[in-house]
Amino acid sequence: IYDDAAPGMNRLKASTYGRGLWESDLYSTQQISFPAVAAITSSDNTNEVFGAFETDIIFYKSLDQADVSTFDDPNTDIVVTNATILSITGGPATYTATVQPLNFGEIKLWIPDGAALDELSNPTFRSDTLEVVYVEAPQQLGPFGPGGVGDDNSMTFWLRADRGVQGTNGTVSGWNDIGNSGYSAAQFNINKRPTLIPEGIGGYPAMQFDGEDDVLQLNDVVPGRSISAYIMVKADSIKFNDHGWFASSRVPNGYLMHPWKNDGHYHNEVLDLNGDYSGSNSFYIGDAASPHIYGFVYHQDDLHQVMNTIFDDERYPQPGVDLGLRDNVTPIDIDMGHDYGYENDRFGKGLIAEHFVYSERLMESHINIINNYMASRYGIDLGPAKLYNHVMQRNDVIGIGKETEYDYHTDAKGLNLLRISNPTSLDEEDYLLIGNDEASLNEVTDIFPFLTPRIERTWGFSETGDMGQVTVRILAADLANAQDLGLIITEDNEFTPGSLVSFVPLLIQGPILEATVDFPSSGIFTIGQMPQLGVYADELISANVFPNPTSDQLQIQLKNSYPENWMVNLFDVTGKLVRTIACSGNSAVADIRELSEGVYHLEVLIGSTSVMRTNVIKQSLK
Repeated sequence: IYDDAAPGMNRLKASTYGRGLWESDLYSTQQISFPAVAAITSSDNTNEVFGAFETDIIFYKSLDQADVSTFDDPNTDIVVTNATILSITGGPATYTATVQPLNFGEIKLWIPDGAALDELSNPTFRSDTLEVVYVEAPQQLGPFGPGGVGDDNSMTFWLRADRGVQGTNGTVSGWNDIGNSGYSAAQFNINKRPTLIPEGIGGYPAMQFDGEDDVLQLNDVVPGRSISAYIMVKADSIKFNDHGWFASSRVPNGYLMHPWKNDGHYHNEVLDLNGDYSGSNSFYIGDAASPHIYGFVYHQDDLHQVMNTIFDDERYPQPGVDLGLRDNVTPIDIDMGHDYGYENDRFGKGLIAEHFVYSERLMESHINIINNYMASRYGIDLGPAKLYNHVMQRNDVIGIGKETEYDYHTDAKGLNLLRISNPTSLDEEDYLLIGNDEASLNEVTDIFPFLTPRIERTWGFSETGDMGQVTVRILAADLANAQDLGLIITEDNEFTPGSLVSFVPLLIQGPILEATVDFPSSGIFTIGQMPQLGVYADELISANVFPNPTSDQLQIQLKNSYPENWMVNLFDVTGKLVRTIACSGNSAVADIRELSEGVYHLEVLIGSTSVMRTNVIKQSLK
């Protein structure tokens, strides 16, 4: 019971475990109803705005929404500093106010006492104060970084284990930035060098750190006042073997990507110029022995700070971060595989395939694109956040897309030879991502089912929403022949004789070949001349049989044919037929584990035509 000396302010309150708070509507014996109370929040639950924005206003009474009236005057019903209320819409319990900021800086809004009348004509009580910060809209990042996000102006460095690696006998003495910064992670002591594993994570190269003394160090790196960082790590055990070894710079203006020893938690830290830490929260990641995307975004300007931790498809806001000043000139040293500042301790055991740092804040559109680039390359399941769906074309995925009016990315190339840009109808949550299969750019004339020249490489694409037409560019010098070429596009996942294809000409624009394309939602494409698809003459049909020798299974793959039905016969050395396998499509598996070891004769038949004969060796099972 709340007893107040002022008339009309007495309240009866009660609560029960697990069922919240209950309040009476009545105070005093006069049966006077308690007025409705206003609440105001930003529509997207953020404390920063980049232009005109909306707020949600709800009136409550006894914890339930309450209908009110006369809440419609932008000039009197909402009090605001450093902004103008453009409109109030909605009702009778929930409303939306559109707000136009005036000057960069803090904006305060609240609903005053008496702004509306409840159903009993009682004047409503005031709301708490909503405080947001009006800041400049983020600048567009360049097209050349991971996923096609970033360039030399916005990226501090980009290390990827299939490029810029130096060393001998598999050990790594240097790991150079892909860009033009000149930064390199180095180790001059031959006994402390990590090992390059060619198929370390997801079939791509990675650095193996031994957990004893392996470390690479970058020196005199200038990370920037704001910083965003990603790293791809696969530990050697379910729990991390030691603290803080992913990427560590425990110095003023530094950062830390921090696993916990004998634990499954990860967090990141950012340090100010005094060496004070951001004090961010840690998060449980489960199985550290699986490859994961680890990252963070930290932004600081003169008005506010924003920080988020990234783990695979998750974003973890870090509210309340209040660091001192960082700057754009103070250099730092960074250890990889070791927690900086611990001379003979805290060495990590596991694989690092890629690490890159931006001197800018990454927005949500950038994060979505980069996460899909990393996930496609290294085999991470992003669940509902997955925007790209082609496992055969998972290399160098790039993307463009949009989250809000101020959060978008419209130009991407990365390390992909193609560049995509200039969408004509980009709406919120529209994305287009493109990857390739790493095949060569050589012009070929014998890739089934093409009867006309094309390059060997195939690209996949996935579009969410519909962004209209986009511009696709490639340097003419990257192709052996730049004449009469176009994009050959199908909505299928592979080219077959029955594929419906479209041909979009690539126009010569100086040193560039350029096409304007309205992509369907999903499919693949290549580059070639006006296509003809069909079935090759019998004399061009052949098959590959592998592995040979084998102890269990044979793979048979047809070349230049895609028949509905075909057959594989196996004969022993006496000519006796020992196995017949009915097949369809262009590949089959023959299980020969039950056959005795020795030499067998294999024949491939399409109809009555024998297209291949070869000997195979059956080994004993081990």
